[in-house]
Amino acid sequence: MLPDTSVNPEIFSGFNMDIMPSQTWKIDFETGRVKEAIDEIEALKQSIYCILRTERYEYLIHSRNYGIELNKLYGKSKRFVVPELQRYICEALYQDERITNITGFEITNFGKSYAVSFKVDTVFNQPINITDEVMI
Repeated sequence: MLPDTSVNPEIFSGFNMDIMPSQTWKIDFETGRVKEAIDEIEALKQSIYCILRTERYEYLIHSRNYGIELNKLYGKSKRFVVPELQRYICEALYQDERITNITGFEITNFGKSYAVSFKVDTVFNQPINITDEVMI
């Protein structure tokens, strides 16, 4: 006789499953070391920078929804890259359920790199201003 391993779904009724916990470890990108635990806004800010530095579909460890597709932009003209870069950033970041809106894009071209800045509205009711450089 096998034991009964069924789970009654009613035990999960009290949990709020809308937003997953965001606690993670802070990465010091300059030293490559992991520091203290961070949560909410700081964790989301780190997540945004990690998403923007990870090429989508490149690493098996990440899901197919994680990262950004910059490979498609290499060698393209500035007229093509600027609107597509904005679209790719939005597609990549909207995968995170903690992000509610992305606005205020400013993209400036410096040869093979683009300075990108924008504002991210969050479920924590605190916006995040992002400034980054994208190499294409």
